[in-house]
Amino acid sequence: MKSPKLVFIVDEKSHFSLEDIALLQHDYKLIPIYLNLIEKDFIRAFNIGLSKIIPGILKSDISLTWFVDYHAVFVVFFSKLFRKKSIVIVGGHEICNMPEINYGYQRLFFRGFIVRWVLKNATCIVVPSRSYSEKVLDLVKLPSHVVPLCSEPENYALYEEKMKSVVMVANQYLNKEDYISLKGIATYNKVAKQLIQFPFYLIGRTDPQIKEIFPNLIYLGEMNHDELIKTLAKSKVYCQLSFTESFGVSLLESLQSGCIPVVTDKDGMKELVQENGYKVPYGDVELTIDAVRKALHSDADRNEIAKQYQKNYSKEKRRIDFKELIESMYNHKKDAL
Repeated sequence: MKSPKLVFIVDEKSHFSLEDIALLQHDYKLIPIYLNLIEKDFIRAFNIGLSKIIPGILKSDISLTWFVDYHAVFVVFFSKLFRKKSIVIVGGHEICNMPEINYGYQRLFFRGFIVRWVLKNATCIVVPSRSYSEKVLDLVKLPSHVVPLCSEPENYALYEEKMKSVVMVANQYLNKEDYISLKGIATYNKVAKQLIQFPFYLIGRTDPQIKEIFPNLIYLGEMNHDELIKTLAKSKVYCQLSFTESFGVSLLESLQSGCIPVVTDKDGMKELVQENGYKVPYGDVELTIDAVRKALHSDADRNEIAKQYQKNYSKEKRRIDFKELIESMYNHKKDAL
């Protein structure tokens, strides 16, 4: 059976979008096109659009685009013009309107309109969790397909005795105030102050001022993936105290590494953890302290839970999910001809 040809537009700085290229290349002839969405070099992006994206769409049956932003308008518009199918993959922030933490493109008039136009005109919308599928439905009244993110490190190390330490991964890509609000850094610092006998680590890129504002945390900085997995494997508790997360790849990796998670009872976090950890209200310091303390003193064997998460959220599972979606779209197109 003939397989569809795909053109895939990704952010060259996004690790998980680059991993999707490797997954899809397993089954399809793929034309990858790389953009730097952080720099917002619109002239370079426009030139790539003319020289690579349009020819790529013409040569392909289906276009895929990571993140619903300005670049996705170009891809979806020309996919419609050339009567090709299009898939857009939602990261999360594009569909949010959260003025209480100054977060989400839907707070912005023009950018919010751009996102909604793309969602309404794409053939298929992909989201990483059911909670964000509901947000899409509320925003544009259209269904979306849930394809969870994945992680599959080469070597898991499930230690029988973990260090009584707490860890959080929170890379800073917003300004200082918005980063603190989104990721719940202030709550994490207050919990660390009350449980000062235990080390509380923060992994990720942060402004130097963050260290001055929150002195109760131990800052490990950015880590490569192998170092991160080893740190998670040695730590007993993982915290994700964010206001929202569409999924939480580091949270997943912590579960796959045998950590006990303490997360806020919101969106993709509660959906991922289910009954396998503690869920607390955002910003509730006392309940978070209680949950972290219980997790630190737990003697539960987490190995079976870890292995189940390794199986259920593997790269192979994501590859199959995408394959089923793409084949369904392609076969429907052939039937319609």
